[in-house]
Amino acid sequence: MKKFLAPILFGLFGALILAYLGVWQTQRLQWKEARLFQISTMISAVPVDLPDFAIPKAHQYLSVKLTGELLKDELHVLTSRPPIGPGYRVIAKFKTKNRLILIDRGFIREGDKNKDRTLGFVELQEICFGQMKLMNFLHQIQI
Repeated sequence: MKKFLAPILFGLFGALILAYLGVWQTQRLQWKEARLFQISTMISAVPVDLPDFAIPKAHQYLSVKLTGELLKDELHVLTSRPPIGPGYRVIAKFKTKNRLILIDRGFIREGDKNKDRTLGFVELQEICFGQMKLMNFLHQIQI
């Protein structure tokens, strides 16, 4: 019986670890589903005016509406999309009545970098106020 004691204890210890990991995965799944529901609710909510001060936890994925002017200044971030190929993510300045913010205008192909894009006064509906950390960082460097 003594020679089976070590393998039995080792097996019980392993089973306890596996049970703990199973419970942890279940709890993690519940947390993820709740977080995805929260994000979905924020994105699909009725758009509101852009808040004066961004509160990262409260305003992440907030659906907002903006009226202002898209400016010519753009930042081109080199990236790639597997089925499309290389291109740029276009980040543009947007001037509201009292401040400048950055708008992600999306992906363009590499050859379209110098093409003209819509500028001037526009009204944007249902845009997502998502990457608060990035936006706060860019706001700090005085766009």
